[in-house]
Amino acid sequence: MKYMKKSFLIFSMLLTIPLLGLAYWACGIISNAETLAAFSKIEDSHPPLTADEVTKLLGQPSHIEQSETTGLTGEVYYYPSHKHEMKIVFINGTVFHAEYTPEKKF
Repeated sequence: MKYMKKSFLIFSMLLTIPLLGLAYWACGIISNAETLAAFSKIEDSHPPLTADEVTKLLGQPSHIEQSETTGLTGEVYYYPSHKHEMKIVFINGTVFHAEYTPEKKF
């Protein structure tokens, strides 16, 4: 009886590990599809989205670069991931340019 419990425990662990991997893979596909849909909204919006609207779609960026000159303010929001990198450029608070770079495979 003691060995049956161990065997069942080992069997259930061997079954659980692939299922967790499959769930992680499926979440990656869903989140990547959602990110691409949000990026498409940012890229195709007329009038251009504001920084607050982009943050609502994509969340907080990993870092922001800011620049200012006479009459113009600029910000670049960076959204890196293990599957892609996005860079959103704002001029005077609205999207000027959006760039999506997929994962590079060497």
